[in-house]
Formats: sequence, structure tokens, C-alpha cells
Amino acid sequence: MFKKYKGKNVLIVGLGKTGFALINFFNQIQCNIHVTDIKPIFDLNKEVKKLKKIEPKPEMTLGEHKEADFINADIIVYSPAINPKMPQLERARQAGKEVYSEFSFCAKFCDKPIIAVGGSKGRTTIAHMIGFMIKNDKKNVFVGGTDDNSFINYFTHPEKDEMEYVVVEVSPRELQTVEKFKPHLAVIPNLE
Repeated sequence: MFKKYKGKNVLIVGLGKTGFALINFFNQIQCNIHVTDIKPIFDLNKEVKKLKKIEPKPEMTLGEHKEADFINADIIVYSPAINPKMPQLERARQAGKEVYSEFSFCAKFCDKPIIAVGGSKGRTTIAHMIGFMIKNDKKNVFVGGTDDNSFINYFTHPEKDEMEYVVVEVSPRELQTVEKFKPHLAVIPNLE
């Protein structure tokens, strides 16, 4: 499924938990990884130390988003905190680059029924509750998109093939970045 990305230049935008999960995923499919974060290096000491332990070491641009990094990438995947209308992302789209939010990339390639949990508040709790109920029904389930487990981790999960459902927390911003998303079930508990 991901063989077409092997050896491609991947730009990961944002160095939070999701950014590191994306690095792990793209490393496993043997991509050339470059990461960028707008925060200056002195605000990212912990993250930079963690990056230096990764083999092969990703290239880094910190403290700014260089347009050249976006134009030189074959595929760009950005973390949930990144504004999807960021000028560099817009220019990359205009240049014909594959540009995805982490959620839209995962939703495009996920081959299991997705239960999407949206709304303004309580998404994480409700996603975990649904996952717990599915497990109680003796089914295998992946719960992701939450603070502790990015959606991309589904693709590197050791029991991925045994999963019967994928429960994903999704923010309104993330829903705006995905085309043709048809979850098996959508749960929207409250809107503000």
C-alpha cells in the first residue's frame, strides 16, 4: 500500500507527539525525512535530543518554515496543531505536491471501518469509551487521534491486521482537511 512512497522525500511539519509518530512511520517505509517546526531550537531541546537518536537522522529546519523545504518534498504531512491554510502549504499544493494533514493521510489509507468521534468537547473520553465497548464485545479495535495515540500509529501497530475497527477522535479543523471521508459511523456529542 505504501510502497510508492519508498525513497520519497517526506516533509513532516510539527514536532509534537504526532510528528514523532509520523517520523517512525515514514522511517519504516524507508523515506528521506525532513522535519520543520516554527519553534526555535532552544524551545525544542527535548525534541532535538530525541531526533538525534533516530536512525537515519532526519534533516531539520527549526525556528522557521522555509519554502524550499516544502517545494523540495514529494509528500508533506502536517500535525493537527498546524494551520492547514499556512502559506507554505498552500504554495506546495499549487506546485502539485501531495499535502495531507495526519488525519487525512490516515483516513485515505485506512482499510478498516472507521468510527469518527467529533464535537467540541469530550472527544477523547468518548473515543475511549467506544473502544472499550468494542473490546468488551470481543472485537479488536484501535483507538487513535487522541492525545496519547496518533492515528498514524494504526499503520505501525503490531496487530494491525487483526483490527476490526478503528475509532478516531477528529477535530473540526481536521475534518476540513479531508476529502471524501466516509466513516462507518460518526459520533458528534456536542457542538459549541
